[in-house]
Amino acid sequence: MEVWIDRFAGHKQMTFWAGFFCEDEKVIRDLVRKVQRNWPVVLELTGDDVEGKRTTKMKTPLPASKLGAQVAEYYTSRSFFGFFQRPKGSNGFDSKFCRQAADFFLDVIDRFRDENDSSRDEEVYPRVERTVVKSHLTRERSRFLASQCKERDGYQCVVCEMRFEEVYGRLGRDFAEAHHRQALASLDPAVPTKLKDLATVCANCHRMLHRMEGVPGDIAKLRAIVKRRRNGLR
Repeated sequence: MEVWIDRFAGHKQMTFWAGFFCEDEKVIRDLVRKVQRNWPVVLELTGDDVEGKRTTKMKTPLPASKLGAQVAEYYTSRSFFGFFQRPKGSNGFDSKFCRQAADFFLDVIDRFRDENDSSRDEEVYPRVERTVVKSHLTRERSRFLASQCKERDGYQCVVCEMRFEEVYGRLGRDFAEAHHRQALASLDPAVPTKLKDLATVCANCHRMLHRMEGVPGDIAKLRAIVKRRRNGLR
């Protein structure tokens, strides 16, 4: 596991990189294969994509849309799996990158652990087959994608519009949960999760979503319920 800052991405400004490095290409390919099912590689680089001898960099600068995305690199004597991020020159961004890096490493490590939360899953998902629940939870528990989702939504619940920081102050800063939008009943384990598939929710709304039928539109239905209750309607 390594963290760098350099100009390899081909930008004028240096970029952060965090990820895994190994001289044995097979090790990185095995690692990528392990996480690929629910957490796909967005970009793959080889020796044909870089230039330079003493200092190497990408021939074509990394697109801004690929910053924060999973990148696999396979070269003659070394291979990498990680992500790039552009610094903004503020302490806030640096701490954000540190969180993203930690989430990335923990996500990969989690793919090699057999977590058993069956008792919790049965309580939260009373109507759904256990194997489907396990796949759903694997997607929601991707820390790296979840952190990107919450940053995108400003840590505000898309159902009740709550921000934990507004209620709990500093204690609630940068806190929220991520929910998979796709209906559990139609969840295809073979289809990898993308950032657009996740929505930011508070803990209460997340729990309520998991008690619903798992059909398209659950978020909109729950949002309507919350709105009616706030207006004094049943």
